[in-house]
Amino acid sequence: RQPWASKKGRRWQGVLQILVAIVAHLQMMAIIGVFNVHYPPSSKDVLTSGAFLTLDTSSAMPECYFGFDLPGRYLPSCLYPLWAILSMLCIWLLSKAVSIFSPTHVAQYFDGDKLVDTLGRIWSGMFIAVCKGILKVFECRSNPSAPMTMLHFDGEVCLGESMFAVLPVTLVCALAFVVGFNALQLYIIVAGPRKFHSDSNFRKRFAFMLECWNPRRYYWGAIELAYKCLFAMIPVLTSDGLLQLTFALFLCALMTLARALFFPRFIDMVDWADICLGSSLVISLATSLPLLPSPTQSTKDILGTFTVLFLLLAMAASLIAATRLAVRGERQVSHNFPVHLYEVATKLAALDSADKLSACMTKFINELPFIDAKRLQWAVRSIDAGLLGGTYRNSGIAPTSGQEQL
Repeated sequence: RQPWASKKGRRWQGVLQILVAIVAHLQMMAIIGVFNVHYPPSSKDVLTSGAFLTLDTSSAMPECYFGFDLPGRYLPSCLYPLWAILSMLCIWLLSKAVSIFSPTHVAQYFDGDKLVDTLGRIWSGMFIAVCKGILKVFECRSNPSAPMTMLHFDGEVCLGESMFAVLPVTLVCALAFVVGFNALQLYIIVAGPRKFHSDSNFRKRFAFMLECWNPRRYYWGAIELAYKCLFAMIPVLTSDGLLQLTFALFLCALMTLARALFFPRFIDMVDWADICLGSSLVISLATSLPLLPSPTQSTKDILGTFTVLFLLLAMAASLIAATRLAVRGERQVSHNFPVHLYEVATKLAALDSADKLSACMTKFINELPFIDAKRLQWAVRSIDAGLLGGTYRNSGIAPTSGQEQL
């Protein structure tokens, strides 16, 4: 989007973001694979092929090292975020120690703010796995003639003594690694408009949250985290297959629609990848519905209530929009805009040459790397075509008679 920025850097940044989106897609597939749906064995194997990305440590047999009780099988995946934090802390401490002997080079590549940014990128990409690893102790399955047992830990009874034994660690991890990271995102959203332009350390430290999103949608990272967290909680909320598919279908359809409407990413191609991946999940979930048995009466009541509720909410939202439009009218440009535009044009004309303007634009883009340059270019072309008769037919902007009125 930025002609003055490094195209190669933007290219690889977009590739990395698409790879992260694919990882999140595989994590969601693994969660769908544990739904109470009778998938054919081959389909279930494909869905659960990415289980290792959700911190499923069963294949590594942690019980051989930590014991066969529930803490030995559960805590290694629950404490994964702590291992990541300690690893980053060790790297930072090691770099500080080495920088004593080589202060110029090592300090540059092991900056504390950049390490926080790296940890944030890892955390954002693996957030579904973090939620899943902590909450899977609450995932249960019903048995015809026995109490409910844990889905991932054979022989362990839900709400039994073993679950209460690990509950304190689970609550601490959930508050620190799930609620805490969401709180950090909210802090970045609130403080971003105030600190982003004035604090270079803030920009470096929280680049993982800010540089992925369009400046007009800088808050979208918190929406993505909430979406991932809710998706990971579906097997915890219910063990009914139909309700699981319905909740997942609702979340995926709503998020895919939001991405298609707002295009929140900084790079459009990443948005298209997100939309394609989300659409495939919606289709997969919809085609899974015939695999379910007849729903129980309680399930029918819940789904019927939600159906009526969503229909009423949609009608209410439409009526509110119509009422607001009738009362306030469509939002127009501020009356101060022509004066401001004239002042900006006067300042630009004082730069004397296009080379000087190009140098200023380069400095502008470098200092504000997340400016929406594509929207800025569109605005300049629209003003040129509307007021000065400029021709941009290849971009959908035709000249008007505005110049004759000046």
